[in-house]
Amino acid sequence: MAIVVPESRSYELPEEGQQQAVLAQVEVLPDEEVEFKNEKTGEMKTRTVHPCYFHFELSQEGKDGKRLTARIKLNLSRSDQSNLWQFLQDWKVKEFFEDPTFDLETLVGRNANLTISHTFVQAKNKTYANIKAILPLSAKQKDVLKVRDFVPF
Repeated sequence: MAIVVPESRSYELPEEGQQQAVLAQVEVLPDEEVEFKNEKTGEMKTRTVHPCYFHFELSQEGKDGKRLTARIKLNLSRSDQSNLWQFLQDWKVKEFFEDPTFDLETLVGRNANLTISHTFVQAKNKTYANIKAILPLSAKQKDVLKVRDFVPF
């Protein structure tokens, strides 16, 4: 039986700038061991992080008529130094800070304004779209997106 490795998929890049989006999925990933340098002693240490992806469906449609997607990788941590803490604070998710048992999956379907930027990675000769910032919808934004085209990976 032949095992063929397919070429990596190419994805249509969303436009740079601000876009309305809806959270379509929170995907928990396997734990990762991360090496870091202790600021006080200078010695290298290892810690386990618990990563997840927040998958967003954007208001921008691709050439096929389906909405484009963007995702951000965050670590599941309640530390005020974590990227998840800052992300949810920027998004004004008060429930996360008020309830220690808050379920992140309840955010699926919640709308946001995302700032998308492009980064070119020379080693891979590829451009990636990155979520650089998140904000809640403004009071003037009445059109709320519903998850429509998202297919889990």
